[in-house]
Amino acid sequence: MPRALPAFVAQPSTIYSITLDNARHRARLTWRERQQAWYLDLYTQAGVAIARGRRLSGRFDPMAGVLQANQPPGAFLVFGDLRQRDELGTEDGLLLYYDESEIPPEEANDLGIRVSA
Repeated sequence: MPRALPAFVAQPSTIYSITLDNARHRARLTWRERQQAWYLDLYTQAGVAIARGRRLSGRFDPMAGVLQANQPPGAFLVFGDLRQRDELGTEDGLLLYYDESEIPPEEANDLGIRVSA
């Protein structure tokens, strides 16, 4: 079952630690008023950048196209359109994470996700 990442919409930028596939990471969610959009930065627990400035768009994996050795092996998915700042973290907009074990290999290949043998 996917898990929703926490959202703190009262703050325009929030950074927190989170465990993804048994590894600790730091995630930053930032609302950019000019673009009217949320953005994700993902780091290792030590602060090494995995991906920065990844826009959260409905029905899309913000980590698509990122191939870093230290990135979590699962998949992210944005549920909802997130057209307003206060939608993130509600039933109208979630940032979901699927652990690697939840992604069938045939679907992972269709999505371009790395699956270890």
